Amino acid sequence: MSDTVKIKRIEVINIVNVLSSMKGSYNNKLKYAIKRNKDSLTKIYENIQEESKTKVEKFADYEKERIEIISNYAMRDESNNIVLQDRNSVKIQEDKLDEFNIKMRELAEKHNETLKAKFEEEKRFNNVYLQEEIEVNLYKIENDVIPNDIEQEKYEILFTLIKDEE
Repeated sequence: MSDTVKIKRIEVINIVNVLSSMKGSYNNKLKYAIKRNKDSLTKIYENIQEESKTKVEKFADYEKERIEIISNYAMRDESNNIVLQDRNSVKIQEDKLDEFNIKMRELAEKHNETLKAKFEEEKRFNNVYLQEEIEVNLYKIENDVIPNDIEQEKYEILFTLIKDEE
């Protein structure tokens, strides 16, 4: 059963991500619901992803310079590959850390207006655009179709897809 419901754009992202992560052997009713909902939400999801791309002019220039500075001061392994501190950050040469910080500060000052515009754009995207409700078609499913071992967080995201028990 397909229903038109109003949900926030952030919920579309969350639902598509959970549905995409659901791999394994499920009964046909659940597989059908996953497919129908992914088909229904994918175009909206892609539009949200497109909207998330920056429109701030000169941000690419800032990013290019930032990456160049990081690359110049990054610690490297014996194969000259950049050493990662963790998944999202690069390890900086300890003896060059002060110099690196000065260069990064100078870069931020040089691109101050660009960074302010980017911050405002992200704030509007996260606090306004993603919070706006839109109408979507969802294929509703019975609660008992959802696997009992699904994580609570995923269940709560999928709750919108569950038919109301009467």
